[in-house]
Amino acid sequence: MFLCYKNLIKCSYLLRCLQTYLAHEGFVRGITMSPLSNDFFSCGNDKIIKHWKYDLETSTNKLEPIQTIIGKTFYTSIDHHYKKPVYATTGECVNIWDEGHSQPIKSNLTLNEKLVIYFKNCFFLIFFQTQRLFLGG
Repeated sequence: MFLCYKNLIKCSYLLRCLQTYLAHEGFVRGITMSPLSNDFFSCGNDKIIKHWKYDLETSTNKLEPIQTIIGKTFYTSIDHHYKKPVYATTGECVNIWDEGHSQPIKSNLTLNEKLVIYFKNCFFLIFFQTQRLFLGG
């Protein structure tokens, strides 16, 4: 289980803290696991998305992100697709990201567009006006 507290991410099991990640400057706003690997992603008030490797055998004083992406706006949440190496962030707009890239594959989705996203085992349907993006299936 991952818990966020201020700028920290804590990995715990049965109330025992296994690892602590110094994740962001300011509050951590979102965290999501990749169902495809032992990776997870976080976003925070610092306008940064971080890609982490979850590995209990790593020394707790050397927990560095695999990838750091500096955004243009701050992010309020992040969620991973349930089958594909794709995740979405929200904030001032919705961005769709591929795990291997530092730029969104679809960006600046705003209230003028129509977006359909399948994430995890849930179906999120966000109604906008002009366009559809299907990621699931």
